[in-house]
Amino acid sequence: AAYAFIDNAKRDRGLLGNRIADDGTVDTHNVHADLLFLFQGLSIMTELSWREGSRDGYGFFVQPGYLLPWFDLEIVGRFSRVIPTGDESTITLNSELGGGLNYYFVKHSMKLQADFFHLWRTKDLGNASDVFRLQLQTAF
Repeated sequence: AAYAFIDNAKRDRGLLGNRIADDGTVDTHNVHADLLFLFQGLSIMTELSWREGSRDGYGFFVQPGYLLPWFDLEIVGRFSRVIPTGDESTITLNSELGGGLNYYFVKHSMKLQADFFHLWRTKDLGNASDVFRLQLQTAF
C-alpha cells in the first residue's frame, strides 16, 4: 500500500502531465494498494487506486490466472475500470475485459505473451474497441 500527498500540485498527473490552469493551488491525495496471492499454480492479483485533488477518481483491476504445472503455460483473465468521481473530474470512464496466454520458456526471463481485450469508455459495452497483443519478453 502507498499514500502520496502533493502540496500545491503544478501538473494534472502529480509530478507529470500538463500544467494545471491555476498554476499550482490544488493539493492532491493518492492512495494505492495491491495484493498478490499465489498457491500451487493459482494466482490472483488485484489493485485499487484512488486520487483526489486533480483528475479525481478511482480505479481497480482483478486478474486471476492459473499456471498449468505440466506445460509452463499460464491462462489469465482481467477486468479493470477507471471511474471518475465528482462533476469536475477530467478523467473519463474506462474499462477493459479480456484474457490471455503466457508461455514461459525460461521462467519470467523469457516468455511469450498473447492477450485479447475488449475496451470501452462508457457504460455501453457496444461502444468499444478490441485489442490483440503478442509480446516476446526477455530479461538478462
